[in-house]
Amino acid sequence: MQMLHSSIAELGSCASAAKGPVIGQRNGIRRFVTKIAKEKNMAFITDTRTGGITLTQRIAALRENFVAARAQRKIYTKTVSELDALSNRDLADLGINRSMIKAIAIEAAYGK
Repeated sequence: MQMLHSSIAELGSCASAAKGPVIGQRNGIRRFVTKIAKEKNMAFITDTRTGGITLTQRIAALRENFVAARAQRKIYTKTVSELDALSNRDLADLGINRSMIKAIAIEAAYGK
C-alpha cells in the first residue's frame, strides 16, 4: 500500500487528476480519497416472500387443530364418565379394572 501511494505522489500533477482531496499524511505518505471510493454504491437485498403460509391460513389451521383437539377431549371425557358409571361387577364382565379406565379412554380418544 505504501508503494502505491508513494509512486502516485512521485508522479506529480498527472496523478493528482485521478486523486481526490488529501485526507491525511503520515510518515511522508499522503492519503487520498479516490474517485472509486467516492462512487462506491451500497449493495442491498430485498427479501419479498410471495409463497408460503399467510396469516389467514395460519389462523384457519390453528382453529382446525383446536376443534380437533376439543373433539378428542370430548370423546375422552365421555368414555371416562361412562366407564366410571359402571359397577365393579359390570367392569369385571367386560374384563376391565377401575385402574384401566383412563388408559382405555386415552386409547379411544387419541389412539395411543
